[in-house]
Amino acid sequence: MNITLHHLPNSRSQRILWLLEELSLNYDLIIYSKNTADKPNGQMKFPTLHIQQNSQSQTLTESSAVAEYLCQLEQKIMVQPADSSYWHFCFYKNFADAGFMPNLALKQVFTQIAQQTLGRCALSALHLKRHSIKAI
Repeated sequence: MNITLHHLPNSRSQRILWLLEELSLNYDLIIYSKNTADKPNGQMKFPTLHIQQNSQSQTLTESSAVAEYLCQLEQKIMVQPADSSYWHFCFYKNFADAGFMPNLALKQVFTQIAQQTLGRCALSALHLKRHSIKAI
């Protein structure tokens, strides 16, 4: 079986990279930069996992689906439905997508807005300082 992970740093593909290591799976890693990922012909979801096994090929893109597939494939890091803690497992397995990721996404958006605003304010202050110096 050949596994290839298309990875964008600081994205949801980070947890698939971690999972591949935890499961001790051999894989090829293709790392993209934000600039390469945004090109019109290179638009791709991250993570994208390609699995080639014999003559069959499978592509998965949703991180929760990829994680569940890999755990089922390896029969590791799983809780069986008959286990009394199965429902807790289901809750926390999906918590990242349902409860955590929206907050993380908002934090990233507001951080970028703050950085851009501070940068513009600094440039405006520098421009005003230069202007007032020239006016003296």
